[in-house]
This record gives sequence, C-alpha cells and structure tokens, in this order.
Amino acid sequence: EKKIDKYNSKLSPLNSFILPGGSEASSMLHISRTVARRAETDVSLLATQEEINNQALIYLNRLSDLLFRIEGQV
Repeated sequence: EKKIDKYNSKLSPLNSFILPGGSEASSMLHISRTVARRAETDVSLLATQEEINNQALIYLNRLSDLLFRIEGQV
C-alpha cells in the first residue's frame, strides 16, 4: 500500500482511457498487470465454487494496482 501511495502521488489525475506503450518496460508492466488481473478473475471464479483464502484476491488486486501505478511512471 505504501508503494502504491508513493507512485500514485506522482501521477496526474486520470481523465481518459490509458493505452499501453511508450517503452519496452511500460509494455512489460502492462502485460504483467494483465496477467495479474486475469489471475484475480480466475481466483474470484474459483471462490464461487469452493472456499479460498480471501487474502489471495486482495493481494492480486493490490498487485495489479501497483503495476498500473509503476507503469504510469515509466
């Protein structure tokens, strides 16, 4: 959370949809964020079928948010 706050404080408010790109690092972060979001979706679906540790969903959500904030700095 502290890292997210750190990166978030350096970003301007979002006023439009963000397209990935700009650098190789930015593209890699975007792909990583996409994988984290997909994992979050899959774990969420799994949670409808069986009991899971809810911390896994929270972690994946915060991870994808952190990757988004870092991507905005690259």
